[in-house]
Amino acid sequence: MTVDIRVRIFIDVFLFIGILFSAIGVLGILRGKDIFKRIQSSMVIYSLGVFPILIALCVYNLYNGHVQNFIKIIIAMVILFLSLPLLNSLLIRKSHQLHKEERKDIAINEYGSDKSD
Repeated sequence: MTVDIRVRIFIDVFLFIGILFSAIGVLGILRGKDIFKRIQSSMVIYSLGVFPILIALCVYNLYNGHVQNFIKIIIAMVILFLSLPLLNSLLIRKSHQLHKEERKDIAINEYGSDKSD
């Protein structure tokens, strides 16, 4: 079954956006100086990378009549939407507790950010 050109452009744009932000997030994970910047990069992959790809998959499956696959992707999106922010929050909290002793000697400037960066 051929896909309408407008649907194809929509799918391609969302796939491109998802892949672009996923690549940026992976680069941030690799180049992050500390655990907190790496966790923030993982959230970029989650929020701006995965969801556009899943939306493109939803549109493609719905357009081609694969309703079961569409429902499965929607369920996966809901589970990801509910679980990943919670998991990242717990990861940040635990990392902050573990790195509290290491960060005591870092001075804070007048804007509230670390001078060590």
